[in-house]
Amino acid sequence: MVLVRIAENVGQYLFKECQISGWGRTNKNEPLSNTLKKAFTKIVPLFVCTQEYTQSKERMEQANLTCVLDYAAINSTDKSVKRIVNGQNAMMFEIPYQIALQIRIYGSWRYCCSGTLLTPDKVLTAAHCLESSTANNYRVIVGMLNLFGPPTEFEQTIYVSKIYIHESFLIDMTSSHDIAVITLATSAILNKNVQLARIAENVKQYYYRDCQISGWGYISYNGPVSNILQKALTKIVDIIVCSQKYQKNKVAIEQANYICVYDYTGSPPSSTCLGDSGSPLLCGPEKNELVGILKSGQSRCEADSPSMYVNLSLYRDWLADKL
Repeated sequence: MVLVRIAENVGQYLFKECQISGWGRTNKNEPLSNTLKKAFTKIVPLFVCTQEYTQSKERMEQANLTCVLDYAAINSTDKSVKRIVNGQNAMMFEIPYQIALQIRIYGSWRYCCSGTLLTPDKVLTAAHCLESSTANNYRVIVGMLNLFGPPTEFEQTIYVSKIYIHESFLIDMTSSHDIAVITLATSAILNKNVQLARIAENVKQYYYRDCQISGWGYISYNGPVSNILQKALTKIVDIIVCSQKYQKNKVAIEQANYICVYDYTGSPPSSTCLGDSGSPLLCGPEKNELVGILKSGQSRCEADSPSMYVNLSLYRDWLADKL
């Protein structure tokens, strides 16, 4: 017999492999297991839990409960955070608008989503990235290229003072208006790797033209995360492609709340995966026109399926009031 030791800091195990075990049912309609079963899983951020277990949301936000999710066994589309598949390393100064959003969990700061700097003190991201905690538990890193590397002279870590989640956002996976604005406690100092993005005026002009996706997420199904910001080219496709893939979001897609991107010409094709939520979709010759922010990527990192982005052209009035 060996005694178990209670961990002192749960936050250090976020997104790291942990083991679960038990004699419970191995299937809904099957009897209890005679033999003790084990499996590997990972602890995930609180906002992943609260989307699934709304009745326990308050207890989770008080950190009374911890959530685990086996990313490698997910069969449904999108649960929370998404990342880039078959991309390549971004270069310094190439995507100076992109920020990393961190959440404080059990006293430790952990990457949770991406976002885009719109003004020196305003960041645009996905609403579901922010619904699990309060402003004082988030911070933003601007000017970053390497997620785990030493800070560069361009990086700035800035705390969050206010969060504006779209008033019509519903916490479920069929919701529309997955958009939020963050107000920074202090303004970012612009430099070569910290710049402001410009929202595109006409999204339709970029249909079936090369646009850029980017993120710090998983680079393959059940594979590693990327230390370096990844980028890839893709194309905005017709809403029919989206609505066929995302039946639960069909109404919102057909109302043009969302747009879909799909790399149908890539060899191999590129896509988003776990960890990229809130990341920018950039179009135009210089890839500096912000068209959308990522709501839904591929939980199984399926590069041959479309990813769903919030269509920012529909939120100009809302954004004008928040910026």
